[in-house]
Amino acid sequence: FDDLGSVAEWNLENGYAKYRDIRRFDRIYEVDGLQGNAPLLAKALEEAPEEVRLMVRRPREVAVNVQRGSAGLGLGLAFDDNMILIDRLNEDGAVAAWNKAHPQQQQVRVGDRILSVNKVDETTQAMLETLGKEQSLDIVFA
Repeated sequence: FDDLGSVAEWNLENGYAKYRDIRRFDRIYEVDGLQGNAPLLAKALEEAPEEVRLMVRRPREVAVNVQRGSAGLGLGLAFDDNMILIDRLNEDGAVAAWNKAHPQQQQVRVGDRILSVNKVDETTQAMLETLGKEQSLDIVFA
C-alpha cells in the first residue's frame, strides 16, 4: 500500500499492533453493511461518505505442488504488474488433477491469486517466467 491514504492511516492508528492491519490481497466483503460482488462493493465505496465501515477477510493460502504434464497447468491467467489472477480453470491439466485429489478447502479456485512460484515472489514477471519454464512447481495461491 502507498505510504499515504486511508488504509495506511488505519494501519498506523489501529492495525499493526493489534494484527488488524489491512494487507495486500485482503478481500473486502462488506461496505457499510452491504454485501455483494466486487463491482457492487466498488460502487458503494465510490459513493460512501468520508468515513466508511469495511469488513475484510484475509484469504486462505493454498500451497500446491504439481508436475506440468502434457495438458499443462490448465490455468487461465490475468495479470498486471502487481498480481497474477486465476480467471479460468480447465477440466484437464495439473491443477485440475490437484483439485480432484484434495478437499475443497485445499483446492485452487477462479479468483485466486498466485503469491509465489517455487519461492519466487519478487515480481509478476519473475513468477510468470518460473511458471513457464519449470516442470515441477510449488505454487502458493490465495
